Amino acid sequence: MKSAHYFLLLERSGVYGPETIILNTEALRASETGVADIQQLDFRFERWKGDSLVTNGQQFLVTASLGADLLAEGITGFRLDPVIVSGKPSFKNSQRSRPELASLPEFQWLRLEGTGEITMASTIKATSGDDLIYAKRIDFVFDPQRIGAPGPVRPSCGLVVTQRAFDLIKRHGFQHYSLEKLTWEQPAEMY
Repeated sequence: MKSAHYFLLLERSGVYGPETIILNTEALRASETGVADIQQLDFRFERWKGDSLVTNGQQFLVTASLGADLLAEGITGFRLDPVIVSGKPSFKNSQRSRPELASLPEFQWLRLEGTGEITMASTIKATSGDDLIYAKRIDFVFDPQRIGAPGPVRPSCGLVVTQRAFDLIKRHGFQHYSLEKLTWEQPAEMY
């Protein structure tokens, strides 16, 4: 029996900072669906609610303690790299109601190496077999010129985790997310 997998939608905690080095800038300008090929990540926090796993929409960070446990537990599909971390000028204001979160812990860049494909019906078509997967998902994009009419279908990407990886992430403090359980695509029947 195959392990349970989940598509995680995280609240965006930050944006790319000015010291981010993107290697495929021209390709990104020509494509609505491209994923940035990052050499150096500068992550500027806009807010932080205490989660051990955060995103800017495409890149993911983990606290150093979560990163160490992911390695120790043998979770697969990633590597950890250094990251430049700071708060945007508005960061301190956004943290006023939670002063205990005004100081950021040490973070590491969670570079996903596991891959997969997911259909619109939340079905896994294929994966690399890893615990952490950067998955392409086919979603409808609405054309604002044709209100109410679906536009072209384009892939979006997101984080897919196994039950084992999700349980470990939760133990480190992780509350601000949406979770969607995925099913495995059934092979076509032979007649």
